[in-house]
Amino acid sequence: MASLADVSRLAGTSIATASRVLNGSSHPVADETRRRVLDAAERLGYSPSALARALVTRSSHIVGLIVNDIVDPYFNEIARGVDDVAARAGLSLKTFYRCFRGKDDLLLALLEDDSRIGADLIRESVAREQEPVARLREYVNALFRLASLPGAAGYAGVLVHEHRRLTALRPDELRIALAPILDLLTELIGHATQGRGVGSSAGRDADTMFTLLLAAIHEVVARAADPDELASYLWQFCWTGLRGDAAR
Repeated sequence: MASLADVSRLAGTSIATASRVLNGSSHPVADETRRRVLDAAERLGYSPSALARALVTRSSHIVGLIVNDIVDPYFNEIARGVDDVAARAGLSLKTFYRCFRGKDDLLLALLEDDSRIGADLIRESVAREQEPVARLREYVNALFRLASLPGAAGYAGVLVHEHRRLTALRPDELRIALAPILDLLTELIGHATQGRGVGSSAGRDADTMFTLLLAAIHEVVARAADPDELASYLWQFCWTGLRGDAAR
């Protein structure tokens, strides 16, 4: 499936310009540039995902469906009906089919699925920034925007609580489940701190930074803290440590 970056590349524009055209922004864009972006989107079959729009607008039109046994004709018919209704209503349907031995297996599978989706959304968001440090900061901002989406409070709360528990009980499987979003953070830290850090591993830095971000997200979910203020504070705190200021 084509991404926003693919559209901007074919149209010969920045990702920010392509995003403005395709999302109906009021920001002025030249008619010729607008035409190139729309032509590129049509050629590539690009369609903005509901999740990507939710990340930008903080308004979600996503419903979830968990089915015990999709092979069973009864459940299959229910799933098809829900899918049809969601499509007519302009909603995005998130489905999950699998049998699990217990709650933790289900939680790990859900975390892995949402980690992949979250990483894709954040990667698209950070791609709009040109500088490595700005991209790392956008990772922090985008993660908080995801946690602040309507309906996301319950999931974010579960993620924070279960992350602590599963870190102690099933650390290797948890690391695999969160690999997409942690690997992206590791990559961004590596690029942003090249030649600046104090010599520690980018992977270890990513694990530490992600744990701190989850703790701050808990403040947003449990205590209604200001997500923008917390994102700004955490960025300054983490970047100071990554640069090695404290060691000097």
